[in-house]
Amino acid sequence: MSPPTGRSAVRRLALSRIAAVSGVAATYTALVFTLYHQTGSTLWASFGGLATISAAFLAMPIGGMLADRYDRRAVMVLADLGYALGCVGIALAGSPTQRVLAAAVGSILGSAYIPASRAALPNLVGADDVGWANSLMARAFSLSNLAGSILGGALVGAVGSRSTFVVTAALNVLSAVVVATVRGRFREQVAPQGVTARERALGEGVRFVVRDRLLRAIVLAEVIAFSGVGFAVVADAPLATHFGVGPIGFALLMSTWGAGMLLGASLAPRVVSRFADFPAMVAGMAIMGAGLGGVWLSPWFVLVCAVTAAGGVGNGLVEVSRQTIVQLRTPDAVRGRVMGAVDALGGASFAASIAVAGPVVGVLGARLSYGVSGGCFLAGALAVTVLAGEARLVAVPNR
Repeated sequence: MSPPTGRSAVRRLALSRIAAVSGVAATYTALVFTLYHQTGSTLWASFGGLATISAAFLAMPIGGMLADRYDRRAVMVLADLGYALGCVGIALAGSPTQRVLAAAVGSILGSAYIPASRAALPNLVGADDVGWANSLMARAFSLSNLAGSILGGALVGAVGSRSTFVVTAALNVLSAVVVATVRGRFREQVAPQGVTARERALGEGVRFVVRDRLLRAIVLAEVIAFSGVGFAVVADAPLATHFGVGPIGFALLMSTWGAGMLLGASLAPRVVSRFADFPAMVAGMAIMGAGLGGVWLSPWFVLVCAVTAAGGVGNGLVEVSRQTIVQLRTPDAVRGRVMGAVDALGGASFAASIAVAGPVVGVLGARLSYGVSGGCFLAGALAVTVLAGEARLVAVPNR
């Protein structure tokens, strides 16, 4: 078990995430609304969201390298401040192009936080508490993502877009201040001795994943699963229109998934302790697939909300168990780059699905698009089970 100071450090990091992710979600909501209001074009609005998401994922490997080479707490602080700088840039920008570029720069500068924080967790707590730490961070993420989306919309309406981006910048500065106060060991050693140039290289994270059968299976399964998730994201608004529930129904679709994810992340430590990390991850992916697919088969909107909440529960289980497997299976010296590589590869599949989702949803319709998305997650659950082979029996050998 970890000492009380380790748990206290993780609680502080969770508080920092509540501040920062609330700011990120509010920024995303406000940016999409502002671009649409400024241009009258849904293309500009979707391009702004896609550009910022893609920029963050593309920069993840570099963020992971920084997390392995430098003090991870300092990397996290600078990442928060970098994202805040991007928010200020959006507030000062005039044209849609300038706003998108400022948002992309902020996303790139802030992208190092995720691999640095995930790489640091096993050092802050004992191996037996890594699942608990991931659960707490996942709950903080899902809660603040929900709150931030509401906050962004409310602020734009109340104080205008420029002031909204100033507020979101301040939230990320607050996160940086909280991270700076965290006390604990963020890595095994600041500058690993006797490490070859290849082991310090940017691509070592990808090479480690390729060599490890279980991690390779997880990444391939996520690429399969996330190749269809964009269809469900883009189908939300048409689905609300289909059932005649309007903006309130649209908000319910997002909030029920988020509420389910919060519940799933809360239950994850108990599920993992009973069934182990790998079965919990596979079960979570299958539940996500069933939840998304259930939307296709649901004749009533209330049932749609119920199955999306169930899918969110699966999402929470996947998030916690997957992070725990990758963290405990990866040496500290390369953990940041591995986390960056895993997130970047899965994120690239998600971004690609968003890019093509518009015409796909137009052809298939909202409900069938959800069905395809659910099928991708079920295929991912099957793929990781088959590809992992016997490696799944020792998912976290150093626990």
